Amino acid sequence: MICPAEHPKVEDGWADVVLCLSGLEHVDDPAQVVRELLRVAKTDGVVFASTHGSFPWHPYPQDHWRWTQTGLPLLFIKYGSLSSVDIHATRGTISGIFFVLAHILYSRLGRTPLRRSIRKPVIMAASRLGEYLDKKMPDLKDIATHVTAIPEFFIIARK
Repeated sequence: MICPAEHPKVEDGWADVVLCLSGLEHVDDPAQVVRELLRVAKTDGVVFASTHGSFPWHPYPQDHWRWTQTGLPLLFIKYGSLSSVDIHATRGTISGIFFVLAHILYSRLGRTPLRRSIRKPVIMAASRLGEYLDKKMPDLKDIATHVTAIPEFFIIARK
């Protein structure tokens, strides 16, 4: 079922698995959304959620929030009786920097037919270079490291 995150018309403990992918940054009240995600999960259910850390602003329709490796789990722990909350980085700091670069290039290379024709190869090269450099510097993907700029996190919350 797909439904509004802040007020799903679903009974308590309805779902074995609840997904909220790249949505928390777009809602007005992320705490309310987390309460609802946890409410609709069964007692032994699991909530999977992804959201942004360091990421370009993208107001579709709005874009309000960014998270850290300590703040996002805290949001889930605060609003639910959970057996565990695990957080993972979906990519590292370097590929995140290259993603921002690719995002900028995408918008700048779209104005003429020639620019649009080179846009995809340039962005693919930037993305691959970022992923390659992430592998060379794995500590910048380590969420326990204090100096990171993780572009996206993935939470696994178990009731």
